[in-house]
Amino acid sequence: MRVAVVGCGSIHTQHVEAIQRMDDVVLAAVVDINAEKGQRCASQYGCMYYPDYQEMLADNTIDVIHICTPHYEHKEMIIAALQAGKDVFCEKPVALNRAEVAEIAVAQEQSGKTVGVCYQNRFNNTTQALLDCLHNNELGEIKGVRAFVTWDRREAYYTQSGWRGRKVTEGGSLLINQAIHTLDLMQLIGNGVERLKSKIDNAFLADTIDTEDSAMISMEMKNGARGIFYGSTSYTHNASVFLEVHGEKGTATLSNAELTIATAEVNKKIEDDFKSDTGEKVYWGKSHYKAIQCFYGFLRNKKEGTLISLQDAYQSLNIVECTYQSAISDKWVTLPEM
Repeated sequence: MRVAVVGCGSIHTQHVEAIQRMDDVVLAAVVDINAEKGQRCASQYGCMYYPDYQEMLADNTIDVIHICTPHYEHKEMIIAALQAGKDVFCEKPVALNRAEVAEIAVAQEQSGKTVGVCYQNRFNNTTQALLDCLHNNELGEIKGVRAFVTWDRREAYYTQSGWRGRKVTEGGSLLINQAIHTLDLMQLIGNGVERLKSKIDNAFLADTIDTEDSAMISMEMKNGARGIFYGSTSYTHNASVFLEVHGEKGTATLSNAELTIATAEVNKKIEDDFKSDTGEKVYWGKSHYKAIQCFYGFLRNKKEGTLISLQDAYQSLNIVECTYQSAISDKWVTLPEM
């Protein structure tokens, strides 16, 4: 399969490295509106360069598109790629809101092609071990899920990329960008979110961005568990994500990239995210290769691969949108189905 990567920003290297590691996938082109950056990347990777993604879509030899562009461009680019007969793998979020997801769903149905979304944390060693633990009922009935994401995003992070921190271009800030992966894991553990109530704030960056830097969410999960989330991008460093699952038989805790299980019978570390098949340290959120490998496995054989689908991506985006709604109304919001 011949692939084009659209957008040569910081995240695109994760996609390129994954593509280059697969024997039957070839990086055919990169696309970027910055000619100097795009040509430099094309020379480095030994592939074609296109300054315009529409021009690239006219290339009938390209089969799959990876979208690594700012959030507000995702919907338009995905729909155009589908209409051009290409399969699509897109960085999160797949769109800015539920309405855009609905538009993409129509285009996908009409095209018969596949849209996959990059929720790489689902493929972390710790996540897989935790989901296995829950599947095997080691914790019993799940009572609660809590998570904390406290990272550091200073003024320069937003001013160097003008689309960030703007509702119309990023779709939000902390919630839709940094926290969405953890919210995705929480809803997986809870079999979805039934309803939520939230507070959001912008304390330290009010003069720089028009979106939130902090959020607190109370959730009622579909499996009956209670969910508690707190996040902020106003901390002093990028602290490790904390996630705890409290069950009737014990507790699973993810902290400092290590998963531990504590029950009446055992108290042990069962997995960590410090190892990878390349021998390099892999910290939270560095499972891009696994996610991309599984996407191509699905394209080859739908029975063997794993697809993080448009429907899957909708779930966490739905939480984000309802969090904004609840913060405005100061009321509980029931999450709509796709």
